[in-house]
Order: sequence, then C-alpha cells, then structure tokens
Amino acid sequence: VILSNIDGIYDGDPTSPDSRIVGSFGPDDDVERFIGETKSSLGRGGMASKCATAKAVAASGTKVIIANGRTDNILVDVVEDPSKVLCTVFSK
Repeated sequence: VILSNIDGIYDGDPTSPDSRIVGSFGPDDDVERFIGETKSSLGRGGMASKCATAKAVAASGTKVIIANGRTDNILVDVVEDPSKVLCTVFSK
C-alpha cells in the first residue's frame, strides 16, 4: 500500500469535479498519460514516483494499492474490503 494525499490516479486533474478515479491498471496499461508533472507541497516525488514504484512492484507479482493516507481507517478498510475504498490498484 502506498499512501498519498489523494485517493489514487485520476483520469484528469484531481481537483476537477469532472475527474474520476481510475480503479485499476494492468501491466500493459498506459498509466503515464494520467500523471501530471506537479508535486504536492508535502511530498518529494509526486504521483509519477508512486506510479513507477507501483508498476515495478506489480510486475513482480505483488498487488499494489495507492490510497489516501488522510482517510480515517484507510489501512483497515483496504485490507478488509478494498472494493469499497476509493483507490487505484496495480496488478500483474
């Protein structure tokens, strides 16, 4: 699980009300087209860094979830029922 300050990968600007979470990516999906160049003031690598890590780990066969670390009980919810959590899942 990679925690971020947003729910996962969006199909547009995460601050836009028209943008939606992309729920999952497989090994052949083009993740980069959804990634902007900006970083939050809290982070160091931005979403591009998180995606690169997620893709590399997923390629080895381990499912990776990017989720919002500001959400109460996020780790418990991801473990107990990830289908009910706004997040992005990377898998092989």
